[in-house]
Amino acid sequence: MDITEILSFVNQNTELFIIANSSIILFLLLITLYTLKRNANLQKKWKVLLKGNNKNNLEKMLQEQVLTIEYISDQLVTLNKNYTHLHKKANGSLQKIGFVRFNAFENIGGDQSFALAMINNDNNGILISSIVGRNDCRVYSKLIENGKTPRNTLPEEELAIKTAIQNTSINNALASLH
Repeated sequence: MDITEILSFVNQNTELFIIANSSIILFLLLITLYTLKRNANLQKKWKVLLKGNNKNNLEKMLQEQVLTIEYISDQLVTLNKNYTHLHKKANGSLQKIGFVRFNAFENIGGDQSFALAMINNDNNGILISSIVGRNDCRVYSKLIENGKTPRNTLPEEELAIKTAIQNTSINNALASLH
């Protein structure tokens, strides 16, 4: 096939070539319009992303966020150390209370004597007892170690210690005072 044959074929089918080229041009035009529309949507999204930051670019914003996250992470480590320290201190503080009022002597009424046990989470603390008589009042203190005291105790003092061990919060102990 030489060039004259090709030109003759094109001259005979001119309308067919015009329709084919028009179809290709129309198809390319549709793709161009779709691409322009998609580009406009991306630009809108980009403007929303950068809204309110007319001086800053996205990279600078991300760098600031990384610095903020690092700062918060450091603060979290500090808070965790403080929490651990405070938790140890709290476990050593007096947290549980047992209180028992009683009559130390038969001829004295009003439950004026008492036993007060105050212990920490390890059931270590102090027992304070007040024995009220007709003419005097005596106050005694005893150490509590692991829920027990090495000294002789009254049954009411034992009950105060047992109550303190069973109380899991100050609120329970305060409710038992009434």
